[in-house]
Amino acid sequence: MSYAILRTKKIKSWAALGAVARHNDRRSSPVNADPAGQVVQLVGNGDIEAEARARLISAGIDPSRLRKDAVVAVEALLTASPRYFRPGCPAAAGVWDQDRLDAWLDRVKQFLGAEWGNRVVSVTLHLDEATPHLHVVWLPIDDTPRKRGPATRLNAGRWLDGAAKLRALQDRYGVAMAQLGLERGVRRSRARHDDVRRMYGAMQRDAETATTLTRRTAVKLGEAEFARRQAAEQERKARRLLDAVEAIYRQIQALLPDLVRSALATPIRQLRQQLAPVAERAERDDLVRE
Repeated sequence: MSYAILRTKKIKSWAALGAVARHNDRRSSPVNADPAGQVVQLVGNGDIEAEARARLISAGIDPSRLRKDAVVAVEALLTASPRYFRPGCPAAAGVWDQDRLDAWLDRVKQFLGAEWGNRVVSVTLHLDEATPHLHVVWLPIDDTPRKRGPATRLNAGRWLDGAAKLRALQDRYGVAMAQLGLERGVRRSRARHDDVRRMYGAMQRDAETATTLTRRTAVKLGEAEFARRQAAEQERKARRLLDAVEAIYRQIQALLPDLVRSALATPIRQLRQQLAPVAERAERDDLVRE
């Protein structure tokens, strides 16, 4: 069974939008990303903040005079279960069937047009991690008529506030992907509260589930092979831990003063250096198994 996966995250400051941009264009790259992998800008020129400001101005919204609690933009992560992109070998990270990827991209393009239209300022396809996925940044510009206040304003609540609206969004994405054999995600799953960063972990766990080993399997494989795969599992956990550390550091970069950032940079860099070789070995082992 393969699922259509969609997650959204509100972006509440220009600094946070800048952090999203650095991740999406790989100025800030997770360790589990292949440096030689493809990152394709499908919509936008890569300068998300500049495009967002220009789009707001053209809509009659002054980007320098937003409310303190305004949602500047929304990031959506769209993907599908690994077994959709690589049927028969869902655990083969970094591998995909091109025809299936193209079909999914065609359906997503139609979905984005119907959902957010010209509010979309950036769409980035990441093919350098375990499973193909899209990062979509759109502006919650609301131009529905009202009696008071500006005719055009930022209003993410129109799309995202309340469980009913979020469930309806998941329903529509599921319907849009149904022709590909994808199913809507499980209703009322706790995963609906996961943010975009945690989604990476969910994607990785989905792939790992297909290769979970038991002691009975160990007998068939031989103890040596079982031990090797167990070691690879530990290395993958180290890689996920490093991703979490980097995500926290990016948040610190956006929120804390320069002085505190400088003080934390050295220990975070040292931790990254310690964990990076472990993650690299896991990546090499994955390629060998393929």
